[in-house]
Amino acid sequence: MVALQRLTQRNALVREALDYRASPLPAMGEDPPSPDLDTGERDTVSVSPGSTV
Repeated sequence: MVALQRLTQRNALVREALDYRASPLPAMGEDPPSPDLDTGERDTVSVSPGSTV
């Protein structure tokens, strides 16, 4: 019975660890990735010719 409880606790810890690793948050000590670096996209504003900003 004790072995079953330990196995259940271990499975819960493993599941929790996997959920943590699957999360998009950066690991300890790492900087979050910049969206610009990841996709190469920048926020751009398109202005049609002749319009005033």
